[in-house]
Amino acid sequence: MKRKPEMRSSGRTLPVVNRLVVCGILAVLMGGVPTTAQNVVLTGSLRGRVTDQSGAVVPGASLVLQNLATGVKQSTETNTSGIYCFLAVMPGEYTVTASNKGFRDVQATVRVVVGNTTSQDIQLQVGTSGATVIVSGTTTPLLLRPAESSASTVIDRSFLEALPLNGRRYTDFTLITPNTSPDGDTGLVSIAGQQGGEDSGYANGNGSTTFTVNGTNATSNYFADILGRYRIPYLYGENGIQEFQVAVSPYSSVYGGGAGFINAVTRSGSNSFHGDAFYYNRNSAMGANDALSVASGYPKPEDALQQFGGGVGGPIRRDRLWFFVDYEQQLENSPISVINPATAQVNETAFGIPTGTTLPPPNAPYPVPGSDSVPNPSNPVYLQQVSNALNMLNSNLGIKARQKNDFVITPRLDYQATSRDSLFASFNVNWFDSPGGVITVSPVAVYGAQTLADANVHDFQATVGWTHTFSSTLLNEFHFGASDDNQISTPTASAANLPTILLESPSFFTLGNAPFSVGRVFERQWSVGDRIDWVVGKHTLQFGFDMNYAYDADSNDGGADPNADVEFGSPLGSYVFTSLDGFALGEYNTFTQASGNPRFSFSVPYYGFYVQDSYRVLPQLTLQMGLREDFQVYPQPAENPAFPLTGQYPNQLLRPAPRLGFAWQPMSKTVVRGGFGQFYTNMNGLNYRNAVISNGLPS
Repeated sequence: MKRKPEMRSSGRTLPVVNRLVVCGILAVLMGGVPTTAQNVVLTGSLRGRVTDQSGAVVPGASLVLQNLATGVKQSTETNTSGIYCFLAVMPGEYTVTASNKGFRDVQATVRVVVGNTTSQDIQLQVGTSGATVIVSGTTTPLLLRPAESSASTVIDRSFLEALPLNGRRYTDFTLITPNTSPDGDTGLVSIAGQQGGEDSGYANGNGSTTFTVNGTNATSNYFADILGRYRIPYLYGENGIQEFQVAVSPYSSVYGGGAGFINAVTRSGSNSFHGDAFYYNRNSAMGANDALSVASGYPKPEDALQQFGGGVGGPIRRDRLWFFVDYEQQLENSPISVINPATAQVNETAFGIPTGTTLPPPNAPYPVPGSDSVPNPSNPVYLQQVSNALNMLNSNLGIKARQKNDFVITPRLDYQATSRDSLFASFNVNWFDSPGGVITVSPVAVYGAQTLADANVHDFQATVGWTHTFSSTLLNEFHFGASDDNQISTPTASAANLPTILLESPSFFTLGNAPFSVGRVFERQWSVGDRIDWVVGKHTLQFGFDMNYAYDADSNDGGADPNADVEFGSPLGSYVFTSLDGFALGEYNTFTQASGNPRFSFSVPYYGFYVQDSYRVLPQLTLQMGLREDFQVYPQPAENPAFPLTGQYPNQLLRPAPRLGFAWQPMSKTVVRGGFGQFYTNMNGLNYRNAVISNGLPS
């Protein structure tokens, strides 16, 4: 009979092979540079109180927690206060069995969710040991969360499978949780009124939501958004997510780097093989045009979206080693409409040419300066220039092809090395190609079809985690992560070598290559975090640190700031025309041209340290107290001798953040919770760049 792995308080060392594996992993991980996980939330916990029928506490009672999917067991005992605690438990369904001499065994089914403490008190009944009492209806503690002082919501697998979601972006479900709202038109979410990210539309805004997946940072340091930003349909496929937590201003010092947090966990394998597959086809050919478009004479918009994939998981070695792999792909044809009513009404009369005048066919992609300097309808050269101008305007209006093709694969391994050691490794690769997709919304008004460059986003993320149990009251949780976020814009063939052309009349309209059409933003991050959980009487103490190291390189010709139409121009030049006459004659009002290497790169480390105490003062009252200190260290910029302050960047190194919360359960179905917390948002890299480059020095 094979013995299942089980956590016990007796001392047991790692087998030689497992010790070598674990030591090898640590040697690799700790040999790297310091690394952004501002918020290491990967597991949940289970705690409760064991009493007899009279209400007296039962010290020394044995408890066994068993994962229903994998069969893995953990064991602990109640302390002198009758309290038990399983400190780091992967999300899932479990049975917890309590036993003590002279009492019948009691077994309850519980569900542990990410970022939450599940409370399960157990009452033992006098009787013969070995006779088991099955407790049913134990979901109330999970819904009430009587040991949690802050408001948070967990969207679990059952919700993800049952609720419809157009686009399969799991973070969209955040909007069904309390204290959340859309922020801007790029899919960002505001939590508790905080800014959702750099792309929300607030010029140089700095608030953001913090994202983690499997305990590792998944937030872009540069853009203050989830890795891949709004361009990609999703970073992780919906089918690969087990559950995620939305935490609003949590009064635990474990959380840092912001005030709103979205913490996800990917799916794991189990002792049985399981899998699924899906295919969705949403095609405009199978739907009718809407009534407003019909009344206005607009054709039915074309949109063809295919989403398909599947996942499979199971045991590699039963009760020891499990795998799960999710694969998802999207193919979408979603043309983009360029609608500028003022430009669409332009004809030859706007250039001073009488109605009905026959113009020569266009012979150049844009007007070329000639010998004339004023509009002259009798001059064939001017007529040719007007023809070229009208051709450029008309060819930049209407519908342009755009695709959004995405490939995502997410494998994960879980390994129960010994009864005291569990490890996991997860990976995610996202490869997104979008011809004509540099702008994601439709329609657009101020950018012509030529400016709609190709967009490519290539992301990679890896995480390794190790949980070691020293005893039933002492546990250590360690993780390491790395990620690459590569965002590229490439001009389309129709505007490969064209300059930027800005028209200010009859309305603002950009032609040629917009400043954002050429360039690349690359970010690489490493993160490491460690946390110790220690149960002492009625106290659960947590000590930990998070470190992140981010390297950012922005080589966009015009800058990546979405709030600026033109920042530094383009190597191809930028022309501004204030009138259509001037556009046809080639007489621009201003001209700028960038030179040299537009690359701007820097590295920034982040450090976070915290201590937290969860104190169960009374069976119905829990206090949470903590203190956090975290900070970033941005490099000092080059100094302009004429303005010495340009060489100083004010890093804020002292940011103590106290936290205090309580949870009180005056009645069985009522919990009152509240608290106080101080939170610091990290400075995003794009705002740092904007702050230090305007120093009057050559780029």
